[in-house]
Amino acid sequence: MFFFTLTRLLLLCIFRYRTVGIFCNRGTLVKATEDIILETVYEMFVLRNYETIILLSTFCRSGVIVKETKDIILETAYEMFVLQNYEAVTLSGICAKTRLTKGALYHYFQSKEALFKAVVERYLIAPKKMEVKEMDTLYDLICSETSAIKSRAEEYRSNVAESINASPRQHLSLLMAAYRYYPDFKLIGDGVINVEVAKWKRHLEKAIKNKEIRGDIDIDAIATTFITIFASLVMGMVHNSSLDFLSIVKKQMDGLYNLLKIT
Repeated sequence: MFFFTLTRLLLLCIFRYRTVGIFCNRGTLVKATEDIILETVYEMFVLRNYETIILLSTFCRSGVIVKETKDIILETAYEMFVLQNYEAVTLSGICAKTRLTKGALYHYFQSKEALFKAVVERYLIAPKKMEVKEMDTLYDLICSETSAIKSRAEEYRSNVAESINASPRQHLSLLMAAYRYYPDFKLIGDGVINVEVAKWKRHLEKAIKNKEIRGDIDIDAIATTFITIFASLVMGMVHNSSLDFLSIVKKQMDGLYNLLKIT
């Protein structure tokens, strides 16, 4: 019924108004795209007289369908790479799950390697590209970092974990696969670590200057220790997905800070 209705609308556009139609690859549109078209067409007919609209031309040129299809491919590929492993995932399997033809998939990604790279960039690299905020005190930085990790963990649970029935270990396996199959991923990871180390060193130096903490410390070693504590939080959540582990890490951070601060 949907494609019959869509065909009638397209014929109305092409033959009566000479506007731009939609190219559907062998008639294949995923459910989410169908919903977008139906909702948009409904809105256009409700708000305008069907005799006066140039149906779907603006809608097609806006790139909504293209963006939606690409998003669905990436979301499906992400789920499959997490639940399976890199070697087990095939483009044929992704096509079967998304109900897209290989031609439609190849329009966006020429190979499994290219698709995997796009998944890594969206789900592993992009979340790391956060603004580095400068805090007034070292303790403010500790609280800010702890709060940020808690927020990301809660966001992950609400947006990802509920839609993908996978354990934290399976998500960690995606990270390990990225080191193996994503070119220069290690360099990107090293860059993230270097930014983190530099951030903690700056705040330690400022804390010493402002008489917040003692000056007789090894700044490099302490900065690395703070980062290591947060890294232990990630590993802890791999083995225990409960956010209770976050409170333990916060106690560790507070304990280290109490050893450093000037009383």
